[in-house]
Amino acid sequence: MLEKAKEYKINVSEVLRKDLEEEVRKKEEEQARRLLDLASKEIVKINTDEVVGELKK
Repeated sequence: MLEKAKEYKINVSEVLRKDLEEEVRKKEEEQARRLLDLASKEIVKINTDEVVGELKK
C-alpha cells in the first residue's frame, strides 16, 4: 500500500495526521456530548425553589 501511495505521490504522513486529528476531534465531541447528557440529567434534580430561597438570603 505504501508503494502505491508513493506511486500516486500521496503524502502519507499528511493523510495520517489529518485522519488522526479528525478521529481525535470526533472522540472529544462524543465525550463532550456524554458529559453534557450527564450534566443535564443532574440539573433536573435540583430543586429550583431551594435555589431561589438560598439566593434570597
